[in-house]
Amino acid sequence: MSDYHIIKSSRRRLMPLLLLLVMILAMLPMGSFAADETLYGYRVNYNNTQTQITNNIGWYNAQLGNGWAEGDWVPYQLVITGLDGIDDLSRIAVAYDFFLEIKNDELQDGAVLVDLVRGFQIRSTSNAGQNIMLTDSQMGYPSSQTSPINIVDEMEAAQTNNDVGLWTGFDSIDVPKEQINVGFDGTTFVPLTPTDSVAHFYITKQQLVEAGVPADVKSIVLYFQLHLARTSLWSSGLFQNYGNEGVPAEEWGGHIYKEGTVFDGVTYYGSYYYPGASGHAKLIGATRTVPIPVPSQNLGSVTGIKWHDMDGDGIKDAEEAFLANWPIYITADIEGMSFVLSTMTDANGVYSFPTLTYGTRYITEGATRGSETGWSQTFPVGEFDVTQPFGGFDSYNDYLNDIAEGSGVELGDQGYEIVIDRNNYAFSSMNFGNRMTGDLEITKLFDYEDVEGFEDSMLPDSIDIHITGPSFLPDGEDFSLPKEDDYYLLLENLLPGDYSITEINVPDGWDDPNVPINVTVIVGDVVDVEFTNVFMTGEFKITKAFDFEGVEGFDKATMLPMKITVLVTGPSYPGPDGKEFDIDIDEEGLGELLLENLIPGEYFVDELEFTGSDMWDSDIDPASVEVEAGALEVVEVSITNTFMTGELLITKAFDFEGVEGFDKATMLPMKITILVTGPSYPAPDGKEFDIDIDEEGLGDLLLENLIPGEYFVDELEFTGSDMWDSDIDPASVDVEAGAAEAVEVSITNTFMTGELLITKAFDFEGVEGFDKATMLPMKITVLVTGPSYPAPDGKEFDIDIDEEGLGELLLENLIPGEYFVDELEFTGSDMWDSDIDPASVDVEAGAAEAVEVSITNTFMTGELKIIKNFVDGMSGMYPEFIQVKVTGPSFPAPEGDVFDIDIDPITGSGEIILDKLIPGAYTVSELTFEGSGVWSSSISGSPASVAANADVTVTVTITNTMQYHDETAWAFGENENRDFSKSGNWGWNIGPIEEGYSERHELIAGAGGNIVENGTLVGHVDIDYTGGIVTVTYHMLEGFELMDTHVWIGETNLPTLKNGKMTDSPGQFPYEDGASVAASGEVYVAAHAVVRMPGN
Repeated sequence: MSDYHIIKSSRRRLMPLLLLLVMILAMLPMGSFAADETLYGYRVNYNNTQTQITNNIGWYNAQLGNGWAEGDWVPYQLVITGLDGIDDLSRIAVAYDFFLEIKNDELQDGAVLVDLVRGFQIRSTSNAGQNIMLTDSQMGYPSSQTSPINIVDEMEAAQTNNDVGLWTGFDSIDVPKEQINVGFDGTTFVPLTPTDSVAHFYITKQQLVEAGVPADVKSIVLYFQLHLARTSLWSSGLFQNYGNEGVPAEEWGGHIYKEGTVFDGVTYYGSYYYPGASGHAKLIGATRTVPIPVPSQNLGSVTGIKWHDMDGDGIKDAEEAFLANWPIYITADIEGMSFVLSTMTDANGVYSFPTLTYGTRYITEGATRGSETGWSQTFPVGEFDVTQPFGGFDSYNDYLNDIAEGSGVELGDQGYEIVIDRNNYAFSSMNFGNRMTGDLEITKLFDYEDVEGFEDSMLPDSIDIHITGPSFLPDGEDFSLPKEDDYYLLLENLLPGDYSITEINVPDGWDDPNVPINVTVIVGDVVDVEFTNVFMTGEFKITKAFDFEGVEGFDKATMLPMKITVLVTGPSYPGPDGKEFDIDIDEEGLGELLLENLIPGEYFVDELEFTGSDMWDSDIDPASVEVEAGALEVVEVSITNTFMTGELLITKAFDFEGVEGFDKATMLPMKITILVTGPSYPAPDGKEFDIDIDEEGLGDLLLENLIPGEYFVDELEFTGSDMWDSDIDPASVDVEAGAAEAVEVSITNTFMTGELLITKAFDFEGVEGFDKATMLPMKITVLVTGPSYPAPDGKEFDIDIDEEGLGELLLENLIPGEYFVDELEFTGSDMWDSDIDPASVDVEAGAAEAVEVSITNTFMTGELKIIKNFVDGMSGMYPEFIQVKVTGPSFPAPEGDVFDIDIDPITGSGEIILDKLIPGAYTVSELTFEGSGVWSSSISGSPASVAANADVTVTVTITNTMQYHDETAWAFGENENRDFSKSGNWGWNIGPIEEGYSERHELIAGAGGNIVENGTLVGHVDIDYTGGIVTVTYHMLEGFELMDTHVWIGETNLPTLKNGKMTDSPGQFPYEDGASVAASGEVYVAAHAVVRMPGN
């Protein structure tokens, strides 16, 4: 059996439960008298599959059926009749089997059958003839009066109902707990011991009277229930919780089991293991007994394993070890009490709860093993969430610790919820997986000590970090530390190993460490990491100078103030109030103030009035400053008070804004030189001054203490000055004494740039079938190199293409010089020929017009030649033209396009060339034409692959071959041939004719039966009889060919055979075409021919 670890429980906190298998009680009546007493138990019978209640149920004093399980309450009624008043009863006492030793068990040495009694109620009558006992139809439990029991599940619920209820007509009888579960020595009731085989309860006569039994009672029915002991409680020692005050079982005889009694340390089996068919119950002193049913329904069981799920996948892998000595818990509510039972996994990681009674059970595991730390649960997932509210507690973990008062058990987050019943009682694979982890505690600190004007509202809402390590493979994971959590993050259940923490998206104004923090997470430990961002402050210096140099009669001792006051406003000293500071002035009229730890931003300095300030001109330079965090140099504001003479400020600016590729480092002069002429620097020589030019192309020069009057400023040439346009404004100035502001001359040099216009055109004019919507790109990209875009990289520009295939790009503000333009490939660019004209251009500064480069893409087309040949035909037989249908990219299927091909009437040939075709496959088919039925047609080369700019034009050839047949023809005459030697022949002969006859006769072919309209006129035959010579000449119509001729000229219609009969067989005709035969008198002529005709 499993090694159980018992956690004590009190009241609703009673602990381990699981093995709930009920055994029936044995009841024994007590008393000896002449009346008749019978003890009945309620029989419950199910069919073999435990799915239906059989008809064999009711009140019996024999075997009580198979429908029992540990923990069930078995109903009994004791029926006593034949009484002659209450005085016949001194008491009622019932004995029932309690304990029986099991000799062959090594762990528990016996089994308990009945451990509790409850539900005492009584009914009595003074009418000797009245039957007051419960009937079979009342089904053993008071609850059946309101909820009829029809099915097994209803019976199972009644057998374990915590509420006994009261039978109609019965009265409750108060049986003190001290009268339940007692021993008996033959004369006196004594305390029960763990090895007593029989236990008892008894009811006194006084208690019967108090329950309403009348003095003249004739019959009494006593109802009670015996409890079948549960192995799960008796084998674990939890049965002692029945004795705790306040639990229901304590009043049902459980008081004898509480701790500190003779039952301490007892471990028995429950009623399922009670030996024999059943126990018995009877009245003390009576001989008749009724069986107590030994439960026949199977005990429940739960088993599972515990393993080290090193990879956290919830699957027990072969290399993953089992975990021994890990606490497993199971809880249940029984008889109104809550129990928790625990066990430890064995050396193979196996745990088992083998003897459980029925009901809902929760199986959980400890969060760790012993004092070990760093374990995290990986399995199960999605079963029973221990962290959710349960039973009125914030979590199931709190519920279990309330049962196990003071235990402080910490559970894993997931467990199992099962329902054990008669059909589902063995649960296996209730497994748990854990792996060892550690925790990482990250705290972000911000250092802004001594920062002038800093407020908490200036802290960032959150900071972001990126962590890499074993738990965040392969790419790491980002986390946010919000301000509302004090920038704190606790990462629990991390795999041990090395982790790297990097701050990302560092808020503006704070230093970026830019160095990862490396930490090692240790199993079972919490690694604390802190990292600090320091607010990056700035500083600026205010210098003060009183300028009186050259002022005649100036007295420093009396005319210089001892201090001046300035008002500073900015982020550390918000306006409008700002903050005032004093600056001490030394004897030379100088002073300074350094302001440190300032919040970066724009600051303004104003000088307040002082005694005699109206005598001084004040200049604050600059008017405002940008204090930058961590700047290498202190930004400075200079306050200069100049005794009011005259001043000339010369400012210099190089304007190169927008100039593409302008390199300030190499293209700006370090200084320029000016010539100033005026009263202080007389013409013509004047005086030259250098003005330093900063990296932004700016410089200035203040000429002070000038003699008032008109001054002129000229700029002298410098290296590269020819690239700059110079403007001096104004041409001259008047310097006035004590003016509020220095008169100013501005010299502005504007860099002279040029422009490049790139025009783009797609030429697809005349391309058959060109679809602008789909075949034109939306844009093309060009690479421009030159002074503004140095080679080799240059700069790429997109040019949008409109629906007509045109686009342009104007590049302005270019540094003058030579530029090259290249077109980059685009989708479909292999279909276009590209021409860039010119190859390079010189961009000139200040040119009136932009220099232009034209890129023209010409769509590369192909050609298709279609040749038509009529073969074996004759002049006059050919059509004037034929039509072909062409389909392909330029003529999309299915419609395609139809083209005419003119046919030479002599040669029967023709051709057509289709140019400007979109490359691709083209199919050519021939349409029918007049007379096409006599020609066979073949097409070679179709489909044809038309390539762009191919050296050779692809050709498709259509060949039509004339179909011929030979036909018999006769010169038409007035005499039909009569052939007496052959039948079926046809034809004519002409005659008789005489000298001077000259006629043309039609040559008719195929007129079988001499039916002229069925024949075809194929030519003519001329017959001439002149000068005693008969001449026969054949003439054929166009399209017919004369293959053979046979001519008869003689005195008879046709030649005469030896038998004297005439024949029209041409083979007997002696002459042929062109025959000239001498004749005299009347003669006959027959002209036969074989003619080749079109058709078949």
